[in-house]
Amino acid sequence: MENNEQMSVGRVTSEASAMAMSDRHYVDWPAIFGGAAVAVAIGVLAAGFGAALGLTSVSAREGAGSGKVGLILSVVWIVLSMVSAYATGGYIAGRMRRRVDSATKDEVTVRDGMNGLVV
Repeated sequence: MENNEQMSVGRVTSEASAMAMSDRHYVDWPAIFGGAAVAVAIGVLAAGFGAALGLTSVSAREGAGSGKVGLILSVVWIVLSMVSAYATGGYIAGRMRRRVDSATKDEVTVRDGMNGLVV
C-alpha cells in the first residue's frame, strides 16, 4: 500500500514540475543580465578606444590635431561600437535563454528576440 502511495506522489510531483516548466515566463532575467554584462564590457572597451581616437583629433597647438576628419571618424567609431556591443549582448541573451519544451519554432524565435530586445 505504501509503495502505491509513494509512486502516485512521485507521479504528481513530476507532473507538477513539468507543468511549472512549461508555464515559464517569456522573459528570462538571468540571460538578460548576462547579455547586458557582456554588452557593457564590450562597450567600455570600445569606448576607451573611441576616446583615444577623439583625443588625437584635438591639440593645444593650432594645426597639430587631425582635425575634422579625425573627429568624424571617432563619432562613427563610437556609434558603430555601441550598436555592435548591444547587438552582441542581445544575441547572447537570446541564446542563453532557457528553452521551453512545448514551445513552437515561432514562439522560440519570439522569446529569443524579446530577451535580446530587453538587453
